[in-house]
Amino acid sequence: MKRAQCVHSFNSLLGDDQDEEDCFITGLSTDGVNIYIIDRNGYEGENNRVKVFSYEGEFKFDWRFDGPQDITVSERGVIYVTSEGEKCVKFYSNLDREENRSNGENNNLFLNQLECPFGIAQDKEGHVLVCDSKQKTVYSFDTESEELVNMLQISEWECPQYIAVNKTNDTIVVSDWAAASVHIVNSSGDILAQYGDCQNNNRDPMNIPQGVCCDEDGFIYIADCWNHRIIMLDPDGKFVNYVAKETDGLHFPQALATNSAGELLVAERHSGMIKRFELIDVPIETISPEELQQFLIAALNYKPTLLAICYRGQQYAITYDV
Repeated sequence: MKRAQCVHSFNSLLGDDQDEEDCFITGLSTDGVNIYIIDRNGYEGENNRVKVFSYEGEFKFDWRFDGPQDITVSERGVIYVTSEGEKCVKFYSNLDREENRSNGENNNLFLNQLECPFGIAQDKEGHVLVCDSKQKTVYSFDTESEELVNMLQISEWECPQYIAVNKTNDTIVVSDWAAASVHIVNSSGDILAQYGDCQNNNRDPMNIPQGVCCDEDGFIYIADCWNHRIIMLDPDGKFVNYVAKETDGLHFPQALATNSAGELLVAERHSGMIKRFELIDVPIETISPEELQQFLIAALNYKPTLLAICYRGQQYAITYDV
């Protein structure tokens, strides 16, 4: 059984934040050297800035603009940020010079095409995928020509917010907090899998699912924000485990990212804490009966006809009538 073990954490709150005791982290990304954070600082977006930290938590620099929401960093080091305030995607290719960070006029992509851009990701071809919550649409753009490459709309979406691309199987993962669900779709918009729903059909439903990300092996991670936990799915969208929970010191996880070392990065919504987790294998015999019960409840959400498990030397077979 996979569990996440926190190996490092730091507080991203700064002395010149509008409210030094609160923030509102909405975006998180990494290039393996730096950690990039979107801090709205409250629902009105008083802070409106991108903060950059080292992996040790040392603050490097920041820059501000209207309504940043989410962020992704390409393999070439280009940074893309969704701006709800300017209804576009802003990009930055050289952050060493302050004028490159503050110059917004020439750094705007896809103007007049987006209404409420939120989640952002990149696929293997380098196309930028943007989740527009108001239009309930995922747009895919070519960053060179700025042309629309693809557009996805599915009737099940109520407020799609965060997005990730699973590069192991070219699927797209979209979280929808209003529908309390996460959908895995292909480039044609076909639903391949769904985790959670808003009808509370699940025995252990999600409560405001937020950030999603995928690791290099294709496993999917969901920030189940108001349940204070991280859900792990396999590449096909089937439940694996709760890899981190409130008992691990997790509070309101909002944004997620993974790095090439296989670590999971988590930004907490209001505390400003950035936590870096290492995923480890834990023998099932070492978990508590309460944790085993939670695991079984979640596993049965997929209604298997037979679930076999060995726990503390005893074989258990659980049948479920579909």
